[in-house]
Amino acid sequence: MRQKATQEDARPRALVVDGCSFQRQLLGLICRTAGFETLEAASGRKAIELMAEAPCSLLVTDLDLPELDGFQLLHHVAESGGAHDLLLVSRQGHSILNSADRLARTLNFNVMGAFEKPIIAEDILDLLNGCCDTPSVIEVPGDPGQGPTMEPLSHSIIEQGITNGSLVAFYQPKIHHQESAIVGFECLARWRTAEGVILGPGAFLPMVEELGLMTSLTQMMLNHAIKDIASWQTLGWPMPVSVNLSADSMTDTNLPDRLAWLVAENGVRPTSITLEITETKLMEEAAECLEVMSRLRLKGFGLSVDDFGTGYSTLKQLQYFPFTELKLDQSYVRSSLSHQPSRAVLETGIQLARSLSLSCVAEGVETTDHADLLASLGCHNHQGYLYGKPMPAADIPVWIAGWLERGGTMMAVEPEIAYPTYLSHRPIGMPDISPRGPSGRGSPLSSRSGQAG
Repeated sequence: MRQKATQEDARPRALVVDGCSFQRQLLGLICRTAGFETLEAASGRKAIELMAEAPCSLLVTDLDLPELDGFQLLHHVAESGGAHDLLLVSRQGHSILNSADRLARTLNFNVMGAFEKPIIAEDILDLLNGCCDTPSVIEVPGDPGQGPTMEPLSHSIIEQGITNGSLVAFYQPKIHHQESAIVGFECLARWRTAEGVILGPGAFLPMVEELGLMTSLTQMMLNHAIKDIASWQTLGWPMPVSVNLSADSMTDTNLPDRLAWLVAENGVRPTSITLEITETKLMEEAAECLEVMSRLRLKGFGLSVDDFGTGYSTLKQLQYFPFTELKLDQSYVRSSLSHQPSRAVLETGIQLARSLSLSCVAEGVETTDHADLLASLGCHNHQGYLYGKPMPAADIPVWIAGWLERGGTMMAVEPEIAYPTYLSHRPIGMPDISPRGPSGRGSPLSSRSGQAG
């Protein structure tokens, strides 16, 4: 950022421009939480007036504005020497956002991010984190004049929310860049507040870990993912989904049987689920993980090394574990165009995946330049805002239909497999993790249980 606060009377100023009152207030709240003095405008012309009176270092703007649209506003701000840093938001889809991103860069803006509506507060807050010397936890003021209010998360709210539907699953697509083919989705935990605001993991995961509820969270995400896969199968779209595995789950010797029973009970193939494991977790519990991971692979589940490059795995250690996928960390992807060491890490990871016959996925792909670079290095499976933001399960069918209408394709789906007969009963210790309690059949993931998310 051009400015950085060193004391309360020297805070950088942000201007939020959005024609929707609620979205404008929410964006203003996020900026204030990050430490900015914040101005708000409902139109492009009002924004120009405010910037003439009070220069701003950060412009947060929607593209669809009354009087002057976002593109016209960007030109005016650039010509007048206004804000240097820019956050874009729009309901028009990633193609319009991508065009606005490119235009803004040619106008010498520092584009910090581009987000499709409805926005996820934590994603934007993560970008602004560190710009000012203030905490990055959302603390909502009680004064209605300060914007939308919501009750701060607490341990009691977290404990209740794990089972009452506050914990929801969002899905981000994975795309084969060269073929424009959907190859799957990643299931991501989000928190829906009582006010309907969606929070990213940074707002609730620390408290979940403090309460020792990470295993419950993992089970709930598996619950959502398997139910949603089963639902998409009925539409003719049996899409694979990856789910992050908690450290405690990786050493749970009952997990392979429980998970195999869950997918069989819901008519989902084990090959439709890939479990993502970070390098650090892997090495902290290497011996205990080996048995669990090997048995999961034996039953047909995929295993992915998540955030490759941020831990301390070695070729020898990766050879010992039965992985099927290596996932390149987004921090290296985002800096790869201008930072040679980051590009070198990507090249190493891609070559390593090839040598071990692993699928390779790059996350954090936000521009076509990133996508083209990764493809040139030999990584074609991508995940990031260039292709789609995380979205609720209910939005996936519409998103897939839109992708196909725009000329995209879907991966080939392997034929059905037979399930072992010993999976026809509930394994010992199998908990009921349905969001709304027992389903009546004894299945925590039965299609008759509560609707996820």
